[in-house]
Amino acid sequence: MQHNSKSSPHLAIADLPQQFQTHDYSDLNHLSILAVSGPDAQTFLQGQLTCDMREVNTQRGTLGAYCNNKGRVIANFHIVAQAEDGSDYLLLLHKDVVAVMLERLRKFAIFSKVALNDVSDKYSLLGGINAVIEDASNAIELSGALSRWVYLLEDGSSAYAEDDVGEKAEDETVADNTGWLLLDILCGVPLINAATSEKFTPHAINLQLLDAVSFKKGCYVGQEVVARMHHLGKLKQHMYHCTVTSSSAPQPGSAVYASADESKRQTVGTVVNCMSDCDGHYHLLVTLQDKYAQDGLCQLADDEAAVLKLASLPYSLTDA
Repeated sequence: MQHNSKSSPHLAIADLPQQFQTHDYSDLNHLSILAVSGPDAQTFLQGQLTCDMREVNTQRGTLGAYCNNKGRVIANFHIVAQAEDGSDYLLLLHKDVVAVMLERLRKFAIFSKVALNDVSDKYSLLGGINAVIEDASNAIELSGALSRWVYLLEDGSSAYAEDDVGEKAEDETVADNTGWLLLDILCGVPLINAATSEKFTPHAINLQLLDAVSFKKGCYVGQEVVARMHHLGKLKQHMYHCTVTSSSAPQPGSAVYASADESKRQTVGTVVNCMSDCDGHYHLLVTLQDKYAQDGLCQLADDEAAVLKLASLPYSLTDA
């Protein structure tokens, strides 16, 4: 199977399952907010993160990652500037990994004029996939195949605060985060949590295809390994979107086996993220050895009857 045979260039709201064709908000309580501020904030983060901080702006969230010295992703995030002068940034990342990222960044920050803080308790986060919150001052447009927005409600206030978003939200409902997490999978955007932290290189979870890695910016933690893989290595695995029917939800970090080699229980992939749809199917982002990326060749380690079926990604893996 060709890697891009089921790919499409973008996602449109009209093409999504009916459950997403609304103006409802999602409560993004799975995310934390890491604030980095100070006169050296941009320079400091430029030497730590995979994304080019010179391209991060106040209008749109940029995807990026933080790696260890071996080039394994500790956390990935959307980052947005809060000031035009590069002195204030917010990173939206999974709440499971904010503490370890904060701890490691602080070790490198002792010689920089920069402050790092978990400010999650100062905000509530709402997500939307339509233009309901497009004009709000605290709305962040996320990069990706689908136009999605995150709105920061200060001081954990109600979604119906007296502001432009609150006024528009009065007739809407706030759903839980399950639909939003499914959209992450449909968009092919991974979210690293505690179970998958430091398991994958950026290439293994397609971050180079999501403009989350700059190969021109210079040094950052893990850069030598990541750059070598990009320029010299031949990639033999990618992250795929798969569907499966199983008696229980596949867990991030769990193994995927080759179906044709049950006696050896050969691991050929790892679950990155999982979420169910309204029809009872599980959608997965899975890192797979490319030669096994075909319908029927892989199964969940914990359920021999759960055979994976490839689904579409909104970008081509042939660009990797």
